[in-house]
Amino acid sequence: AETPLPARLSAVNLLGQSGFDTSGRTLLELIDPEVPLDVQKAAVRSIGQMTEPAVATELLRRERWRAYSPPIQETVVATLLSQPRHAGAVLTAIESEQIPDWSLRPAQRNQLLKHQDEGLRQRARELFKNLQSGDRMKVYEDYKPVLALKPNPVQGRAVFKQHCASCHRLDQDGIPVGPDLFGIRNQPKEAILLHILIPEYEIVPGFAGYVIETKDGRTLSALIASETATSLTLRQALGEEETLLRSNIASISATALSLMPQELEKNMSRQEMADLIAYLKGE
Repeated sequence: AETPLPARLSAVNLLGQSGFDTSGRTLLELIDPEVPLDVQKAAVRSIGQMTEPAVATELLRRERWRAYSPPIQETVVATLLSQPRHAGAVLTAIESEQIPDWSLRPAQRNQLLKHQDEGLRQRARELFKNLQSGDRMKVYEDYKPVLALKPNPVQGRAVFKQHCASCHRLDQDGIPVGPDLFGIRNQPKEAILLHILIPEYEIVPGFAGYVIETKDGRTLSALIASETATSLTLRQALGEEETLLRSNIASISATALSLMPQELEKNMSRQEMADLIAYLKGE
């Protein structure tokens, strides 16, 4: 713990070059709230690039998942789905209710729904069949009464920090992955609720999701933050960026989905939803 952070990160990355039997347990011990977040995320990525089946099993174990902070949950899912060999384990974890289905963002679910393995595609269709926009409109209608609740905007800011700040910025809080939310205060509460419950109802230009397959076998869901003649810079949740050489890109495809998670309402009470909307509205 006394070692400078850059040296720790280098050591964690080096351990990722070995097998799970050699260094997996050491890396798992670093995914702990007492360890700096950057070290935890580096440990997840190092484990995720290992080939053994135990990799996904251990990262998605129920007791571990519940102990992860939201940024680590995001990193675990993104890391495992970037390696096609771990996709089946992610589906298994959802099927066995080790992790909730809403842990995957729409673009990540779409990635599984279009997986090259027909068996995995069928499993994904069965798991996510109830998460289509039509069903989400029913949820929207069901949640409209929260707009009549007496809100607490101060508590709403706390809800924002917990559930939204990993991708949005407002009043100096958060990470600007998605659109800046200051202009949302000009929208009616009904529209704000709609955008929270159905993220892909309207996607701001420049913030569409892409699925990028690399020649070294990874699959990434991200925004394209910038590009040059020779490279693309991808931006994922939590502001994580990665630059890929165009020569290492096998394919790029745009999706009609937002990177924002579905079923966000399952993470909060109806009162907290009312508080969040009041804060976003600037009350």
